[in-house]
Amino acid sequence: MIGKHKTKVWTEPAGVRSSRPVRIVKYHDTEVITATEPVNQTVNVTLDSGGYRTATTKRRINQALKEWGIGAKLAQSGGKWYVYIDAIDWAGCVAYPVVKKRTFEDGMQLSANAKEINGN
Repeated sequence: MIGKHKTKVWTEPAGVRSSRPVRIVKYHDTEVITATEPVNQTVNVTLDSGGYRTATTKRRINQALKEWGIGAKLAQSGGKWYVYIDAIDWAGCVAYPVVKKRTFEDGMQLSANAKEINGN
């Protein structure tokens, strides 16, 4: 469940900011995560801390990723934030699941696995 304190969650219909519906979590005054409805089991996600790299900001992002069934997780190590993304690498005709690690940056965009975005 996505926390409620100072948090708003909603869906914008297709055509507002994307050709697909977009799910949004706003914490305080920052849209910390936006995610498009998936196409071919891939969802486009934008992450932003608004400059507030707090435990609660990280928690809100992870709560949305988990509740919406998106194959990614935000973690911290040595004071730095990282995003771990479930991905598929292809070797010939065989797909291998892998986890890719990227350094978190405000406004970063990523693609991740998701059959559908769950929740309301």
